[in-house]
Amino acid sequence: MRIAPLLLWACVAPTTSSTDDPATPLGAFDVPVSPPSRTVEIEVGADGAFTPDTLEVWPGDTVVWRFADAAGAVVQVDPEAAEPCASVGPASADDLTGPMPFAPGGVFGVDGAAPGLRGSVVTLRWSDVEPAPGVFDWSGLDRLASDAVAAGQLFSVALVAGAEGTPAWLGDEGVDLLQFGGPGDTCPAPVALGDPTDPAWQDRWFAVTTALGGHLRSRADWWRALAYVKLTGANTDGESAALPLACDPGCTCDPDVWRDHGATRAALVAFHEAQLDVLAAAFPGKATSFALVADGLPGGTATTDAILAAGAARGAGFAVQDNTSGTLEPRVVAAGEAGAFTGFRVGDEAALAQVWEETQAVFVEVTDPTAALAAWNEDLVARRSAHPEHPEAPQEHQWRVTGAPGTTLGFVDPARCVAVGRLTVR
Repeated sequence: MRIAPLLLWACVAPTTSSTDDPATPLGAFDVPVSPPSRTVEIEVGADGAFTPDTLEVWPGDTVVWRFADAAGAVVQVDPEAAEPCASVGPASADDLTGPMPFAPGGVFGVDGAAPGLRGSVVTLRWSDVEPAPGVFDWSGLDRLASDAVAAGQLFSVALVAGAEGTPAWLGDEGVDLLQFGGPGDTCPAPVALGDPTDPAWQDRWFAVTTALGGHLRSRADWWRALAYVKLTGANTDGESAALPLACDPGCTCDPDVWRDHGATRAALVAFHEAQLDVLAAAFPGKATSFALVADGLPGGTATTDAILAAGAARGAGFAVQDNTSGTLEPRVVAAGEAGAFTGFRVGDEAALAQVWEETQAVFVEVTDPTAALAAWNEDLVARRSAHPEHPEAPQEHQWRVTGAPGTTLGFVDPARCVAVGRLTVR
């Protein structure tokens, strides 16, 4: 209900003679007064239609979108564009895009998704996305991010260096590439890696990490669909925190290589702390996931425990996961029992069932995703939504109205793009 403009009388002190009546009004004017802040609701159907599809709102009002399922979302667009979904702009803290997932629960497919799951895990090799110094190729990421949005799903992203992702050009840029493995046929395969504690290597790694965050923020629909960003860098294969540590007779003794280059326990912990700072700046509001291997880094379990402590000090946005097969990593199990967000990577439904029964994990990554896991996805989403300290409401999005009077804001469900809703700010 709107309140009609009020007629206000201004009483002004006399400026002529003392005989003037100070109670006499010197003028009158109309002032439009906004109503008390309201809450208005919009239903979003499974077909992407809005009810109602047009509303008048005032600054300070709260708009609540209610979705038919956890795949629903709204993204701000140009309401007059011929193709509204092509008009999605950069992510902004002020626009109405949402809901913004924070440490979301569910089942994620590794390098691919399936209907009924929460999303997928996108792994990017550093050498692929930065084929030359400062030259970036995000085409693969763009396609996978857009696929996730179109499917009404989320995606996590892992940028990896390691054996397959370390750019060969680093050596020409003043970065030492250390040699591990070999030299005999019975030794581990040779591999060249950068030292994550080397300032020259960190400069390059933090730069590409920052560029990745900036690129994902260039479209609000990509940014909204981003689930977790993985804490990587100290890796050999994949995203798990593990570096070469073999020391077989007649072969390169990997721990000696790390020690001689200054990759101490303290230096590795400092690298991860610095990277957490970089991720917080490049991916504001997004959760970070750290895939640990208990004794996978120089310094052993003490190094891993120190990294876990540093991450836990950052708050709820630091998630811990176990990507190893077999027994469930006790550190990850304990973190979940203590209230942290945790996850596991598994190969089949039987392993997923074990994770559900024996841990408090809120997300599971499956190497063979199928639609048959949809019921498990619903269970994990429900567990995450009921977190006692940081509950999540994936089927609802609230936004407090901002914008200049007379502005019309458009919005769509990015997975359907069939209907455009409008909010006109009064």
